[in-house]
Amino acid sequence: MMYDFFSEGLDLFYNTFKSYPFSSSVDIIEKDNTYEIECEVPGYEEKDLKISINKNQLIIEGKNNKKSDDNIKYYLKERKNKDFKKIYELNTNIDKNNIKASLKNGVLYVSLNKKENEKPTIINITK
Repeated sequence: MMYDFFSEGLDLFYNTFKSYPFSSSVDIIEKDNTYEIECEVPGYEEKDLKISINKNQLIIEGKNNKKSDDNIKYYLKERKNKDFKKIYELNTNIDKNNIKASLKNGVLYVSLNKKENEKPTIINITK
């Protein structure tokens, strides 16, 4: 399944969900010089996450490294601690050599800088 996040003609990201049972919630925000991805990954640590670029794809993966205890009897279990993988097709206006990521309070932040020639030009209006 492919999702067009910017159907208004911007055509920047597509998200392809592979057959993974858990999918984290994601917001994609456009700013003047960057696109920001905020991905909820509660319970994951930096060592559990992998971000990579393959051709024009940004890949975000999370591996559940926690051992399950078969002796625990759950009355209710809603939290998902599963592996996930998200793939975003990138347009050519992303500077692939200048991508930053950080993890804070269970949210993975990925910042994708726009290439210089793709940044908006401000034209001043004079009298």
